[in-house]
Amino acid sequence: MRLGDDWARRIRDELSRADAFVVLLGPGAAASEMVAAEVAMARDLRKAHGDRPRLLPVRIRIDSEDLIPYDLGAYLNRLHYVSWWGPEDTANVVAKVLAVLEADAEPPQPAQPAASPLRSVTTAPVRPPGAMDVEHWYAPRVEAERDADVYLADHGSPVVLVGPHQIGKTYMLSRLLTTRPARDSAVVRLNLSYYAHDTLKHPDLLLREIALDMCEQLDLDPDLLEDEWATALPPARKLTRYVQRSLLGAVDGLLYLAIDCTDVVALLPTGQDFFAMLRRWAELGRRAPWSKLRLLLAVSTEPHLLSTSIERSPFNIVQPIRLDDLTGEQVLDLACRHGLDWGEAHAARLMSVVGGQPYLVRLALYRAAVHGDSLETILRGANREHSAFADHLQSRLLKLQGDSALAAAVRAVLDDPGADVDFATMDRLRRAGLLIGERGSYRHRYPLYQQFFRERL
Repeated sequence: MRLGDDWARRIRDELSRADAFVVLLGPGAAASEMVAAEVAMARDLRKAHGDRPRLLPVRIRIDSEDLIPYDLGAYLNRLHYVSWWGPEDTANVVAKVLAVLEADAEPPQPAQPAASPLRSVTTAPVRPPGAMDVEHWYAPRVEAERDADVYLADHGSPVVLVGPHQIGKTYMLSRLLTTRPARDSAVVRLNLSYYAHDTLKHPDLLLREIALDMCEQLDLDPDLLEDEWATALPPARKLTRYVQRSLLGAVDGLLYLAIDCTDVVALLPTGQDFFAMLRRWAELGRRAPWSKLRLLLAVSTEPHLLSTSIERSPFNIVQPIRLDDLTGEQVLDLACRHGLDWGEAHAARLMSVVGGQPYLVRLALYRAAVHGDSLETILRGANREHSAFADHLQSRLLKLQGDSALAAAVRAVLDDPGADVDFATMDRLRRAGLLIGERGSYRHRYPLYQQFFRERL
C-alpha cells in the first residue's frame, strides 16, 4: 500500500476483486480490531457476491479458541482451518491452501466441510446434548457475554441470566466460569434444583447446605463452618459472616459465586429472605472484602415476579441478560462442529420445526452425526415414538399429565390462541419453554410442541 492511500477503500477494493482471502491468524492478529474489521468486510462481500472471496483461515501458533475474541471467533471458528507451528509446517499449509484454490472448491464453510482439505474446527468425539462440554459444544452468545463482562468488571453488579428451561443458561454460566476468572480467583458453583425439597423449605437447613457446598468446593477447614453455625445468630447472618470471614478472606483474587436455578425457592418460605440476603451481599460489594465477590444468578422466572419487594431483590440491581433461541448462524456453527455437510437451507428447515431451542437443535445434530440420518428423515417422524426428540417430548408430556391445570391450558391454547389462561399457569408454561405470547395471542413456542401435544393431549 502506497503512502497517502485511503487504506480502508484500498482494502475493500482489493477484497472485492479477490477470489480468496487467506487469514493469517496469530495471537496478535486475533486481538486486532482491524483484522476483525477486514474479516467482517470479506464476509459481507461474500454475501453480496455469492461465492467470493473465500475465507481460508491459517492459525499461527494458536492452541486454543479462547485466544480468538468472540466477535471474530463467532464467524471464523466455524470455518475449517489449517495450523502453522513452525517452518516445518509451511509446505503443508501452502499445499492445502493451493489445493482448495486449484480444485475451485467452495470455501471452508459449514455447508461444504467435506470438500475442503482444511482441518475441522474440532476433533472432539460427538457427545449427546445433555453432556456438559462447553469447550466444544457451546454456541457463543457474543452480546450476552459482552453484557456479562461489563457487570463482572463492576463489584456489586450481579449477572442475572433469564430464559426458559434448556435455553442455555447453565452452558453460559459454565462458559463464564471457565474463561473469566484469573488464576488467583476462586469459583463456587451451586444449583438449587439439586437440593432436597425439605432442605429448600427450611432456612437453617438450606443455608447450612449452601455453606457446606462452599466449604467443600474451596477445600476449606470444616471446623470453621461448625464454629460459625454453633452461634445463636439467624441463618442468613451465619452464612453472611462465613462468606466474609472464611471465603472472601481465603482468596487473593475474586470469588465467583454462581447460583443456577435460583428461582426454585421463590414460592417457598425461604425464598424472600434468601433473595434479600443475596441483595445485601451485592450492596456490600462497594466495600472490602465484599468487593471481591462476583455474583452470577440464573433464573427461568421473570425477575419482577420473584421478589415481593423490589428493595429486597437481587434481580433488579442491573438489567437482566435475556437468553433466547439460537440464530441460524449459531445452528450452522454447531452443525459444522458435528462434521455435518449443512448449509443455510438445512438450518432453516430444522428451525422451522424446533426453532433455535439449543437442546432440540443438538438432539437433531447428534442423531445426524452419530446415526447418519438425513435431516428430512429426522424431521419426518419428529413426533413419533423413536424419533430424535422422543425422550424430550415424553418428559414434557409426563409433566403435563401430572398437572391438570397445565394440561388444560396447553389444550386451550391449541384450540384458541385467545384462550383465557390464568397468570400463574401461563408463567409456569413460559418457564418450561412450552408457550409464549401475551394474553389474547398465546402460542406454542415451537411447531414440534404444537404438533405433538395436538396428537397426545
